[in-house]
Amino acid sequence: MAAASRGQGRGGVYTTYLSGWPTAHAVDLIRLGAKTATTVSRFTGATGSTVTADPNGRLWVAWYRGHLSASVLFVRRSDTAAKTFGKVHQVPLPGGTSVLWKVYLSAQSGRLDVLALLTVHGNIAYWTTQVLPPK
Repeated sequence: MAAASRGQGRGGVYTTYLSGWPTAHAVDLIRLGAKTATTVSRFTGATGSTVTADPNGRLWVAWYRGHLSASVLFVRRSDTAAKTFGKVHQVPLPGGTSVLWKVYLSAQSGRLDVLALLTVHGNIAYWTTQVLPPK
């Protein structure tokens, strides 16, 4: 689980989590204290998720499956009110990635910085990339 605040004057602390048992089948986002969550993605087999906010109050949510040779990473960005989300963007991982262990996010005004801990060609390494907001 991860949590993020939308910033001063915007209110709300949000967290993501995987729902479903015994295998996750959705990525949910909830504002702490709210009665219901928003489903960000219906995705079977996710092994992790995280959230961050950009300076404009938009939330970026990432989720991933880190299984051997089936690792995949997705991100999705909200509107400035954190009510609705745009298109899902798949983030290309480096060739030879076998396991995605953990993802960290830092959102700027014009981009999302992604830091991932993964196994590439049998070696554990950190990898970085940037995702531009959808147009």
